[in-house]
Amino acid sequence: MHMCYLDESGTVDLSDSSQTFVLLGLAIPANCWKSYEQKFAKTKQRFGLGEQEIHVAWMNRRYSEQDAIHQFETLDWSARRAEVQKVRDSIIATASSKAAKVLRKEFKATEAYIHLTRRERYGCLLALANTIGRLSGIKLFAEAVNKKFFAARCPQSPLFEFAFTELLHRYHSFLERKQQQTSGEVFGMVVQDRNDGVSKRITDLAMEYHRNGTGWTKIDRIIETPLFVDSKLTSMVQMADLCSYSLRRMIDHQDFDLFSRVWKRFDSVDGNIVGANHYAEVACKCKLCVHGCLQSRLPLARLASAVSSDSTSDNQPQ
Repeated sequence: MHMCYLDESGTVDLSDSSQTFVLLGLAIPANCWKSYEQKFAKTKQRFGLGEQEIHVAWMNRRYSEQDAIHQFETLDWSARRAEVQKVRDSIIATASSKAAKVLRKEFKATEAYIHLTRRERYGCLLALANTIGRLSGIKLFAEAVNKKFFAARCPQSPLFEFAFTELLHRYHSFLERKQQQTSGEVFGMVVQDRNDGVSKRITDLAMEYHRNGTGWTKIDRIIETPLFVDSKLTSMVQMADLCSYSLRRMIDHQDFDLFSRVWKRFDSVDGNIVGANHYAEVACKCKLCVHGCLQSRLPLARLASAVSSDSTSDNQPQ
């Protein structure tokens, strides 16, 4: 049994300014869940995050309140928290009621991380990405969609459903290959971060695929409809968040630092990535398409060369 944990990066709003939407699945053998969970928990504990959720977009940003604290880096974790809270209380006290409401929401989202400098927060993300890269049992699947390209061709199609269907195909193909390699039965499940906006539609879509297939293939290796969980309670969804973020950063900003640590976990056959696709125009200028990995399926070694020349282990977050 394999468990595939789904999370996304970017928005499905075709009219906003963001370029790419990524839906990514991180699959693990069910019998590895406990050991993998322990490895990620150990890394989180090193950074004082313990049971806290890893939300990459909130971690990898500048907290201006820390900049206002003299010699913030020299303080211990308790003192850092206390000083940041003082600054935040002061900011809210002088803000308008409307602004204060927005600020409280933002401060709550980052509250778990305020004892870490930005360098330390990014160091935590790098350490987690390195762990993902070392765990050979992990397989990644993804659909990265250029939203303008998609809107021009499928303006009436729901973007999330499109990405979900494509990802499901890739995951199912992986399970079929595993089935051919063993005498036992191989099945998989899909576990997704709770998303009230799409959960019913995705459940209905999955039920339709179980009954009638997708038009391309039967879905007989994946059992049940997707299970929806609170990402705060499972590190696997959080790691899917990290991988989806790294893929979108690489495509939209040519930032290879996190991506270079996880790319080798994408499902591949004979050295060619088959577990991911970048749905974009042929003339896409992102490094991934220029070097042909997701679109023309060039060998992993070609991407390895491209990645190593564009990334360094000491990169600072932008």
